Amino acid sequence: MLTNRMKDFKPIQERWATLTDRLYRDPKITALMSTGIGKYLDSHPILALSVLVFSVLAAIPVGLFLVFALITSVVTAVGCAVFEVFLLSVGGMALLFVLSGMALLSLAISSVLSACSATTSITWRVLFTPHTG
Repeated sequence: MLTNRMKDFKPIQERWATLTDRLYRDPKITALMSTGIGKYLDSHPILALSVLVFSVLAAIPVGLFLVFALITSVVTAVGCAVFEVFLLSVGGMALLFVLSGMALLSLAISSVLSACSATTSITWRVLFTPHTG
C-alpha cells in the first residue's frame, strides 16, 4: 500500500522538480538571487513568503489609490486645490490603514503556509520513509 502511494506521487514530484529547476535557471531569477536582497530572502524563506504575499495583496489597493490620485489631480486642474489636499490626505490615511492590515494579513498567511509546509514535509517523511524492522 505504501509503495502504491509512492508511485502515485512520483510523477507529481518529478513535475515539481522540473518546474523548480526551470525557475532557478531563469536569468532574471538568477540575477535577483545573486543580489544582497536575494541572498537575504533565500536565507529567510518565511520573510520571503511574507514579502511575496504582501506584494500580491497590496497591488490592487495601490493601483486604486493611484487612480484616485489621478482623478483628484484632474479635479485640481479645474480649480479645487484645497479639496484635493483634503481628499489625498484622507485617501493616504486609508491606504496606510489598508496596507498595514495587509501586512499583518500577509504575515498571518505566510505563517499558516509555512506551518502547512512543515506539517506536509514531516507527514511525507513519515509516510514515505522505508521502515526497517
